[in-house]
Amino acid sequence: MPVSKVRRRAQQPRRDYPDVKAWQPKLHPSESLHEAFFMRCQQVEREILGRIDFERRFNANNFDSGWAVEEIIRHSLSELLPSRYSVRAGSLSDVKGYSAGDCDVVIFNQDWFPAIKAAPTKESRRTYLPVEGAYGVLEVKQTLTRKSLDEAMEKLVVCSRLFRPSVAFDRVVENDTRNACTHFISNPLFTAVVAADLNGDHDREKLIERFIRINQLLPRKDVVHALCILGKGMLSWGANREVFCADPLRPKDFGPATFMSDDRYAELIPVYRATDPSASPFYELVTGLMNHLFASVLGPENVTVHYGQVSGVSIPATAGCTLVPDAALLNDLNDDCVGKHVCTESEYHRKGASTLRHPVPGAA
Repeated sequence: MPVSKVRRRAQQPRRDYPDVKAWQPKLHPSESLHEAFFMRCQQVEREILGRIDFERRFNANNFDSGWAVEEIIRHSLSELLPSRYSVRAGSLSDVKGYSAGDCDVVIFNQDWFPAIKAAPTKESRRTYLPVEGAYGVLEVKQTLTRKSLDEAMEKLVVCSRLFRPSVAFDRVVENDTRNACTHFISNPLFTAVVAADLNGDHDREKLIERFIRINQLLPRKDVVHALCILGKGMLSWGANREVFCADPLRPKDFGPATFMSDDRYAELIPVYRATDPSASPFYELVTGLMNHLFASVLGPENVTVHYGQVSGVSIPATAGCTLVPDAALLNDLNDDCVGKHVCTESEYHRKGASTLRHPVPGAA
């Protein structure tokens, strides 16, 4: 039986075509692309420390350069975080009229939440923001001492104690509400103290211990999530998920505390990452913040109403002022929705569909 032309063609070498198996990604010469974000954060941290050192020497006899440190960190975070997150200074307030005062760094959702009171100028810090729209707050200190640590923690705890309704953990997007269970939540406020340097008279270990001891006095909702000392180290919290993990399919291991789910009810363990020349506390801070943002969904329901004014309404007494039910829409109630395609594409192919589905009454 003769071999078909198709088979003969298949048996012949394909000399006219390229070797597609050779189309492979190439290893970057620096062999460091997989660490590119870490290196970027590390470089940012070095720039921050360098600029802080310059500001300190330049302004030694003139004024405190603390504000310059805040501006540097805000600018750096705004470049590192995804663009949907706004990084700014401002005052957090709640619907009951309380305010936490001026905050150094606020990571804010400006897509769903308006400012309560906008700043008079772009450079002004006098912006009042609803606490419901904040993902996190950072307090920045140029030099960390017992006094400055206490002041920073006080500010962050006051922010956490503003009235802020909990959002259920299973909310997918801001305008999606599925249930009212808030045993697990999706909107804890991320809080962290960021220090550029240590005072020469203060021991790092004693300041870290003080940070832990103060947190032990706080309810879980008010605990400060992290302490980051640039160039020195980073402390955060971890939890053993095995204690509250009843699902045999979930990993039972030690991991970072999210303050959202199981670890809300578990014992938290301080996790300190000491700094060697190749490490970056700023990278650890950004990573923890990014993980928090990844899992966070805020609740913007009626935020303009809650921060607005209660208005009275009146109904006209004149007969014939109402809109009667639409007959065409009422007729649609007879359509069977069981098995109906969930995609709107089916509407375009619906029998009898037209650009003007319902004729205008009285039209020719």
